[in-house]
Amino acid sequence: MGSVNAYGKISKVRFAKPSQTFDNKKILFATGTWDEERNNTLMLWGSKEIPLGLNNNHESSFELYPVAKVNHKGDIMEMRFIDDNILLTSSSEGYFNAFKCLPYITSEQEDSDFRIENYQIEHIIAHQFHHFSENKSAPATGIAIEPNSGNDPEIVSVGEDGRLVLFNLSKEMQCQIVDSADVSGIKTVAWPSTDLIITIGISGQLKLFDRRKPGNPSIFYDLSRPRDTFNCLAVNSSQVNQIAAGSSEGFVTIWDIKNLEEPVKRARPHDIHVNELIFHPHRPGFLFSCSEDGTIGIMDFGGSIGGNVRSEMYRENGLIRRYCHEGNDIAINSIDYNSQNKLLIGGGDGRNLLWTQFE
Repeated sequence: MGSVNAYGKISKVRFAKPSQTFDNKKILFATGTWDEERNNTLMLWGSKEIPLGLNNNHESSFELYPVAKVNHKGDIMEMRFIDDNILLTSSSEGYFNAFKCLPYITSEQEDSDFRIENYQIEHIIAHQFHHFSENKSAPATGIAIEPNSGNDPEIVSVGEDGRLVLFNLSKEMQCQIVDSADVSGIKTVAWPSTDLIITIGISGQLKLFDRRKPGNPSIFYDLSRPRDTFNCLAVNSSQVNQIAAGSSEGFVTIWDIKNLEEPVKRARPHDIHVNELIFHPHRPGFLFSCSEDGTIGIMDFGGSIGGNVRSEMYRENGLIRRYCHEGNDIAINSIDYNSQNKLLIGGGDGRNLLWTQFE
């Protein structure tokens, strides 16, 4: 795996959505930090593919370099791009934020560590204390965006106060609030379809909210492992009825929303806490995950993942490959994958960005 200095402990990494205006050999992504003594930072990066060898020889490498940065109030708990230039964040201090990544007019650069590029980040919206508990701010832990909803989508924000807050950026003062969605507080949220929202509570419960049926949500667990609580969620973009959750004991479990009585499949790509997972956008049954154990996992629930790295068949039902950077045993907190350039990136408490290419 490649590695580059990330200028802080990374809490989240997210690729910008593809745009026709970008060179297809160059892609943008953002990183957010946490647990910094001074200021946490939101940073925009460029990533450029560099061919190697004569006639490219089907080999390539990537150069990752920062192009813009801005201070961020509180730890960055979640980040989401709406399109190629609107970036949303949630803060440990209860804020929801929106940033615009804009073309930059001049080529002057104050910090010699940063490459001359044509981007800047402008803070455009801050919802102060979107989440609060006992009249104090509560961490805003997650964001999800209504699927297939255009340029002004509805957004849901969740927090340790246990509330769901739904709103549009164009109507920032008009919020729909679901109080006490989870009395334990909420860790994260996913929005697989227009009518369905899924949360994970701090207690590790998964809850399914159907907006067509106001009232109590459906609650489902991995009953075979009652002491194993869930931490993160992912939605299969090509099969939206399929979701996955990562657990505190290193397991990844897949469900079909249409039948929540028991999991569809399960594997254990990590030794401990799964921090984040994502589905491969084009390969059914493929998932990526990262963990407190300092590894990135690649799971194939449908067949062989092949490649030069030895795959291991675990006791459960998945083929697994594990990546780690040499000498890294520090938590990897976040991952993302760009299918256009087949680039997988990760970041964590080691203050570096890790990357590799994967078909």
